[in-house]
Amino acid sequence: MIILGKNSDDKGSQLEHLTKYLLTQLGYEAIVTNLIGAGGDEIDVSAEFRQPGMKRDIYHELVCECKAYKNPLNLPDWLKFLGKIYVKEHGSSGKIQGCFIALNGVNGNVHGNFKSLKNHNQELQIIEGEDLFELLNKSMTIQSIDNILLQLRSMTIKVAINTELLYYHNACYWLIEFSDEVFTLFSSDGNPLDNKTAEFISNLVIQNTGLREYVDLMAENTAHVRMALIEKYVLSVLLLSSIPMNIKSILGRKTIKDIRPVTGKVFLSDISIALKRLLGLGVVIENEEKYLLKTHLQKGTINNTIKFFQLFLQETIVLFAIGSKQYQSLIDKRLLNQIIKLQGNLKLRNENYDDYLNLLRWSPSALTWACNADGFLINHRKQGLQLNEQFDELGCSYFFQKLIDLFTIDYKSEGLRNYFLKKCNIVEVETELKIRIKSNERLLAQPHYKERFALGQMPADYNNVIVPILMLHDQPEPWERIDPLVRDT
Repeated sequence: MIILGKNSDDKGSQLEHLTKYLLTQLGYEAIVTNLIGAGGDEIDVSAEFRQPGMKRDIYHELVCECKAYKNPLNLPDWLKFLGKIYVKEHGSSGKIQGCFIALNGVNGNVHGNFKSLKNHNQELQIIEGEDLFELLNKSMTIQSIDNILLQLRSMTIKVAINTELLYYHNACYWLIEFSDEVFTLFSSDGNPLDNKTAEFISNLVIQNTGLREYVDLMAENTAHVRMALIEKYVLSVLLLSSIPMNIKSILGRKTIKDIRPVTGKVFLSDISIALKRLLGLGVVIENEEKYLLKTHLQKGTINNTIKFFQLFLQETIVLFAIGSKQYQSLIDKRLLNQIIKLQGNLKLRNENYDDYLNLLRWSPSALTWACNADGFLINHRKQGLQLNEQFDELGCSYFFQKLIDLFTIDYKSEGLRNYFLKKCNIVEVETELKIRIKSNERLLAQPHYKERFALGQMPADYNNVIVPILMLHDQPEPWERIDPLVRDT
């Protein structure tokens, strides 16, 4: 635990105020800081604890010494504290509780002396940084560091190498340290800090520690999401173009409006930065300041196409290019054969190739999964095991089931309704499932499940919104309906 301060005096004052707060939470009264005792010594914090009695209340006096030194405290500091206790006891009718608060602990000599004294005086206590943390955790809302680190992983690829709880001016903060003396901050309840608080506390951290640079993960993540979306926009425009394009023509497409709600205004410099990264990743070609998408159908290899889909479909999807003729044309047998190799040389049935390709063309989630090696499919092959036909059949079934499951999830996704209905012309998906539940002795049950999930377009009075529909089982098939679910607009 770290107590922050503008200087050494402020750091000591912060520890005293923290001690005062904790004593209040524990029920102590008449808490005073920097009291001058009878012998002229300054007592950092003094307090009383009221114990109810049968006839009258009994008050126990407490004397606290608060030290926020960088190093463990030594014997002279401890003996000076004991002297204050001795003077206080000789001016009091009762026993005095003594609490020696050493933020960074005490050395071995102090521990040895304390161990021998506490056998005769149970009123003495040494409180170190970890003890303060435990006391604070009981009185404040402090999110566990495991939850903070879990949240951190969703915000950045940076790896935490150290964590500390900070205290300043009646508030706690989590400090997360990365490599190269870089750090970030969270509030004690796990939220990012507002700009003003972050600037103030980060300056104190730099002043009180060896760390040198604060990173605002929220701003960094926002910038990352913005640039990733601009890259996807560039890939979309190049995918739809049959000729090389310059930066101005890429920025000038009307479809730029589709990403502005997230990116805000996009500049030529943004497009230039995106193109530079895409060139480095090998999915774009440059010739005389004009750019072309690099795929197996256009001056590239099948691995360039795999890389394109990995970039294009991760996280947020730019919808105006999904389902286009150019998009569909990349998902061919050459791509499927490369996916088969990527997934450990699967033995897929040739008669199902059209089904595999259709599911990959329709479902962005299925294509994303297929373009990244799946551990279940490749691990046993990496180990060099000889697979028989049953293992091949299991891998084939797993692959097919995964494509179907991801397609079904996508079809029910609110954000993809317009895509499936208008670009793919998929009006309805019917699912049948039969489960055989078994014990060691017999078949226990075989429930059967059937669902008809459709998408329908509301009339103009309802803004032509597309809505999900659960169809009754006896309803006509889409091609038999007099009144179609999809209306021309």
